[in-house]
Amino acid sequence: MKLRGIFLALVLSALSSVRASAGIADDVMRCAVVHGVQERLRCYDEIAVRLGPPPSQAEYRQIDLLDLQLDLRKLVNTRVRFEGDALMFMGRLGVTKGQGASQPVFVSIDRAPRPAQREALAKCGGMYCRAEVVGTVKILQPGLIGVVADDISLK
Repeated sequence: MKLRGIFLALVLSALSSVRASAGIADDVMRCAVVHGVQERLRCYDEIAVRLGPPPSQAEYRQIDLLDLQLDLRKLVNTRVRFEGDALMFMGRLGVTKGQGASQPVFVSIDRAPRPAQREALAKCGGMYCRAEVVGTVKILQPGLIGVVADDISLK
């Protein structure tokens, strides 16, 4: 029962951050009380089908780094794709228009695939590297808006 409650909390949390609506949240609650593992799983699967696949690369807005810097506050919760010179800085990737330029866009790499994280740490840890970032503009911490990377490609 406790595991079911944890699973339900995780599903509800994921749904609220994705494309959840009140109707889907109600459906999840309906599935939570279904008896029988197979029936409950089938119920959740039906919801997943309605949500559709995760965002594709085409759903990210290509944006110039300078435009991203200028419009960062307006772009919160927008999926973006951009590139620049990157350097690891205090656990985040700082991406600028040119090496040594001020005002980086900070990128959290925690959600990027592990191989991409390792490559960024190895290649951008002590010197600049060219990187393309695909992610969502978010408030990283109070007073700091940046990008949460879904993927990073080093060039």
